[in-house]
Amino acid sequence: MNKKRETIRKGNKLCRNTELFLYGRIRKIHKAVAYCKLHKCYLEPKNITEKQCNKKKCKYKEEV
Repeated sequence: MNKKRETIRKGNKLCRNTELFLYGRIRKIHKAVAYCKLHKCYLEPKNITEKQCNKKKCKYKEEV
């Protein structure tokens, strides 16, 4: 029943170089390819294809 829940709290040495990704996921920052200014989260390549950011020419997407 005990699930490990990751957090981004200050002082947590185990979660360095982690950030918030789309849908509330916590992942390593080196996996990110873009940042969404609207949702204030990082995006992986599969998120960009899923949301069709390139097709819609999203103005909130910033390349990392």
